[in-house]
Amino acid sequence: MKQFTSAIALAVICLTPAVTNAQSVDFRNAIRGAESVVTKATFTLSEPNPAVDVRMGRRFARSSNEVSSNAFVVSDNLLVAFAGRPAESVVLENPGGEITDGEIVCMDYVTGLAVIKVEDGFGDSLVISSADLEVGLPIVSVSMPGGVLTANSGMVSTKPTPVSVVGLVPKVEFIGETPTAGAPVLDSEGIVVGVMIPSERDMICVPAPAVLRLVETAMSDKPQDLKRGLVGLQFEDEGPLVMEVAEDSAAAEAGLKAGDLVVSVDRTETATAADVVAAVASARAGDSIDVSVDRGGEVVAIPVELREHPVQIAATEPALGSQWQRGFELKDGRLVPMDIRPGQGFPAIPDRLLRVPMELNQIGPMGGLQIERSNVERTLQELQRQMEQLNERFDPDN
Repeated sequence: MKQFTSAIALAVICLTPAVTNAQSVDFRNAIRGAESVVTKATFTLSEPNPAVDVRMGRRFARSSNEVSSNAFVVSDNLLVAFAGRPAESVVLENPGGEITDGEIVCMDYVTGLAVIKVEDGFGDSLVISSADLEVGLPIVSVSMPGGVLTANSGMVSTKPTPVSVVGLVPKVEFIGETPTAGAPVLDSEGIVVGVMIPSERDMICVPAPAVLRLVETAMSDKPQDLKRGLVGLQFEDEGPLVMEVAEDSAAAEAGLKAGDLVVSVDRTETATAADVVAAVASARAGDSIDVSVDRGGEVVAIPVELREHPVQIAATEPALGSQWQRGFELKDGRLVPMDIRPGQGFPAIPDRLLRVPMELNQIGPMGGLQIERSNVERTLQELQRQMEQLNERFDPDN
């Protein structure tokens, strides 16, 4: 346990403001320092991953027992990577091509990040900041897709904004391609200031304090998973006005009432219900948060201890208030849209379902595709051909 103490001492570093123009910052030393510690992790999931890819504005259902991610070393024998869901095992491949089995120590169910334990001496470690990202900070992401070192420079462009299933995260802009999952985000000194993860629609940057908290619990005597918390409030439309408080919930126990207007959560102002959800998602089950409400013109601060959410969904799973997947099925000579819950998967093709972009065909009054009965067979053949071409085009293995 001696190495844990020294690693934590190195990890808790306050971020100092750097140059404000990302293009004028020299990141070469930071990239050199990360080159030997950024590697690849492949997780075997406990259940198939129901993630939905978003490419060129379209959604594609995928189901796989494996997830690959960038990983980076944070101590003599610990790495951080993106799993997204609980996993049974993980295999690591370092830049030199060495492959070794790892042990999953703990996972953050909100961000999908996991800490992996390997034998000592896997590589030098990166240092994790303890400070939040500042607007205007120049940053660089480092990843190893296909074993090739790739760096993308950019800048933090906004203060933390609400992402409902993840919490309050700042927006980051990169000059090059969007970094891949698990890629560490560094400042010009090579300090980890965040980690890239996929959200429901795009890639986002998890701030370093959330990463550091996961690493600290992994280094403790009793490592434990970080679980999503639940308050137990329902809101009126999109505003932060409490419509209902769930029975036997954390909110009810704390004394929150229907009619309360939530004005802030832990000093984060909440103008919408989404702000409240995101602020709560920034905490974890077991944490105590201060919920300030306007009750009859008087602002009251109420401490609430979060209970464990019954549905532990990571950032990539779009089941918390997201759109459904859209497919098409043949009924009475015409293709009509059918809704499929995310993760449910598509039926066999072409027996029931044809996955085709709607913009390639004429949209009918029912939202389906117009097909004359006499041309059903020919039309299905053409749609099947288009579908095969699209699947080949967007298949990541091709």
